[in-house]
Formats: sequence, structure tokens, C-alpha cells
Amino acid sequence: MQRLTITLVFFLLSIVCVFGQEWAGREDWPADFPRPEQTERSLFFIQRNLNKHTIIYDLNLKEDGQLDRSEPIDNYWRQYASTGQRRELSWLESWLAYGYRVKKQKADALQIKLRAHKERFIELRKYADRWRAVITINGEDSYLTHIYAYADESGIIPDVIHVDLFGINIKTGKEVKERIYD
Repeated sequence: MQRLTITLVFFLLSIVCVFGQEWAGREDWPADFPRPEQTERSLFFIQRNLNKHTIIYDLNLKEDGQLDRSEPIDNYWRQYASTGQRRELSWLESWLAYGYRVKKQKADALQIKLRAHKERFIELRKYADRWRAVITINGEDSYLTHIYAYADESGIIPDVIHVDLFGINIKTGKEVKERIYD
């Protein structure tokens, strides 16, 4: 039984390494990855090279339609690699990687920081009665649409190699992308 377990672990690690190699040279978002449904609450999402599971970041609105300023974002997994169902983030996932903290609040904006990337902040801003996630991409304010992370999964703890930020430039309306190396 122990031998079978060890063999299975090595097999799974080799699969992760083989699939991960394809990502190392990738310059764009894979066409075969799911595009989450966009709703009036959609802000952005994160995908990773490990699998098609996606972390969704939606507005957290109160019953009266106002933004819940104490917890402005509803973030959760959409398990596309299996059932496609929603799954809540574990405490550890939220605390270490995919959670966020509200840093500053103004009447029409909130500054947040993702736990996994503390160098840049995301600002929730209200534009024409709609809240948007705004981040600096290539030195200009852009609506954040999604984040794509490439990590080396061969060790015990994943090592993030680079992160791609995707968005829409607020001034020009054009799609933009910036790669950040860790």
C-alpha cells in the first residue's frame, strides 16, 4: 500500500511538472481556460497554471444594493476543473494567498491589497454608478479584468515565477497586459 502511495505521488508530481513546462514560455492567456460569466457584481478573477479552477472576486452588496464596506468583495473558487460549482476559500487560502485587506476608504473608493501581492493595491472606484477594480498596468490606471499566475509547483510550496495582469486602459479603452516577475 505504501509503495502504491509513493508511486502515485511521483506520478502526480511528474504530471504537474510536464503541464507546468508548457506555461513557462506562454505569453498569453490560454484559449482553453474558462472565461467566467460576467455579471453586474463581477470585478476580476485569478487563474493559475495548476488547473482550471478559478478564484472569483465579485462585489459584495447589501440587500439595499449598497456596497458592504466592511467586506466589499465576495471571493470564492469556481471549480471549473471538476464540477464548475462554487466553493468557499478555506481560512488558509484566504489568509495566505487569495484574500484581501481594506487599506483606505473614501466616499467613492476603497483601497485594497491582495494578500499574495502586497506591492500594488487595487482600488474599488465608482464610475457611472458602477464599482470597478482599478489597478496600475504599464504605468496607467486600468480596469482589472483578470490575473494569471505561473508558479513552479514542483516543490512543497509553490514558487510564483510571474504574474500577468490583464485589464482595460481607462483612458484609451484598449486591452492591456503587464507581466510582473516575482
